[in-house]
Amino acid sequence: MLLPLDKFAVLRSGTRAEAHASIRTRSPTVHDLAVQSGSQDWRIDINAMSLGEGRVIATRGSAFQLSGEDDGLVRLFVPLRKKIEIRMGSQSCFVLPGSALVASRGALSRLYGEGASILIAMFPHAMVSNALECFSGENRQPEGGQSLFRHGPALDMARRYLLSMVDTIDGSSDVMVRVPRFWRAQEELLLLHLAQVVASPGHDKGGRKGPSSSLLGRAVAFIHAHLSDDIGSMAVAQAAGCSLRNLQLLFRKEHGRTITAFIRDLRLRAARERLLESKGAASVTAVALECGFSHLSDFARHYREAFGETPSGTAHKARVRMSGQS
Repeated sequence: MLLPLDKFAVLRSGTRAEAHASIRTRSPTVHDLAVQSGSQDWRIDINAMSLGEGRVIATRGSAFQLSGEDDGLVRLFVPLRKKIEIRMGSQSCFVLPGSALVASRGALSRLYGEGASILIAMFPHAMVSNALECFSGENRQPEGGQSLFRHGPALDMARRYLLSMVDTIDGSSDVMVRVPRFWRAQEELLLLHLAQVVASPGHDKGGRKGPSSSLLGRAVAFIHAHLSDDIGSMAVAQAAGCSLRNLQLLFRKEHGRTITAFIRDLRLRAARERLLESKGAASVTAVALECGFSHLSDFARHYREAFGETPSGTAHKARVRMSGQS
């Protein structure tokens, strides 16, 4: 898979010191880049473009961890290949391809596995705060502290828009990308998407919602954080802090399905997104395992029930579409 934003390459390096110095030039609060791979051919590629005061970065490389202090930015993380781990204070969660995460204010660590590729959009808190007026009717700051915003349709829309924006930019002529109006439109739309995620009622607003909503929110957050792990309904109930029976009732009431079915459906959607976004290059088996399916026959059966085609059929269609565009 090609690294997006190829027009805006800023770093191609196999040296940790050079990579760290280059990253700190653009992000002074980054205090450590730790190479996780023991191989001698460690490498990192970074493409970065400016959107006014915001930035969009595409990163690919060998395994490494990047740690930094709070820099007053709201970030949207969108993995393209393989899961990544995000740590903020005592919180830690995995983000799978086909999903996304928005991190608010706080010191962050990002762990990228071997061959991971990711898009990151970032804007200053003040800009997001101003954009929040479109959704709340008042000027307020995005929630600070140790906050991870991780679920809901608004986040999926933001992820899809970022991918669409990058495709548009990658496919545009050099003349187009020099037009200021083009950049202002992209900046405004992406910023509004980020503000909508922060303003979304699907997130826990510090206890202002009822007890049932808080329980459900904790359960869903735990599921997203461990989507690729072998988790069961009891573990979800323990993370939510309630009985399994009560949580099952909540899931049936709010989502119309059991906890197990909810987890399976999220994994199926993540797998489909991964197959489509890889343009047919990804192995069906690798995608299934990466998205938390340990039994390939069950994966294929549920996938067909959900989408009316086999996983290999989706991969084939993605390859055909890719060939037609070439």
